[in-house]
Amino acid sequence: MPWLPILHSPEEDIVFFASELATSAGWRVDVDGQIVGFALCRDGWLNHLYVLPEWQGRAVGTQLLRQAVAGRDESLDLWVFERNAAARRFYRDHGFMEVEGTDGSGNEEREPDVRMRRPARTPWLLIREAGPDDAEGIARVHVASWQGAYRGLLAPDLLAGLDWRDRLPRWQTLLAEAGPVRVLVAEAGGQVVGFCSVGPARDEDLMRRPENWYELYSIYLVQEQWGSGLGRRLWASARSRIPSEVAAVSLWVLEGNMRARAFYERQGFQPDGRRETTTRVGQDVPEIRYAWPVPISARTA
Repeated sequence: MPWLPILHSPEEDIVFFASELATSAGWRVDVDGQIVGFALCRDGWLNHLYVLPEWQGRAVGTQLLRQAVAGRDESLDLWVFERNAAARRFYRDHGFMEVEGTDGSGNEEREPDVRMRRPARTPWLLIREAGPDDAEGIARVHVASWQGAYRGLLAPDLLAGLDWRDRLPRWQTLLAEAGPVRVLVAEAGGQVVGFCSVGPARDEDLMRRPENWYELYSIYLVQEQWGSGLGRRLWASARSRIPSEVAAVSLWVLEGNMRARAFYERQGFQPDGRRETTTRVGQDVPEIRYAWPVPISARTA
């Protein structure tokens, strides 16, 4: 955060953290005798979680946060600067929600900040960027989700004949590419239990518009996760990775998939009037397109 003012001397910082250590529960990660990250909690607040720059992106923060939330029966709150987009994304991926924003007049840096909260008894589900090793897990969830969500919408024999192995090459290819498509997975107990993908809009009419459109290609969960809030978390994490110049997001959904349509409408998507018939595993079905205008405030989050 190079934009933060330096308000205290190193000596003052040492005195401050000595007091914090004396009054907080804390954890640290050591590598070869060096502290590379630490976290401190007190009275329902995660007041500090810091990781050395060269150790960021290597699961140190995740390890610390998991210790901080382990065994908690109440919510955990924290403050993060509004401009710290990477930290806000990290906490969203670990189950925190933004509940309040300020203009910064209440902190000594005079920097707008955001209060985030991880609700009580939130299951430990990690949302992260997918890699090539996730192809099989994603393919399995893809097929299992279709077989549950499209029951009654597609012919039973077609659904029963789906095999995750047929989807595997597609996902292996996509995850090996360094393109603009972002794929996120939700992991529980080392297993992929959901995934989400987002990238540039593919519809020609949207590509011709002067504003920049993205598309939510998919959100799929194993049936045990339906209604758990995981779909909302995946979409929030995907949203935070959409480039700031994007003005709106589209998606296609089976017209008869009322569960999915209700979910998307709760997230702010609305039908935009486009309807097409598409072929899914050999069966023609109607789909409708939804659109979500990206709020100005969300383009910097």
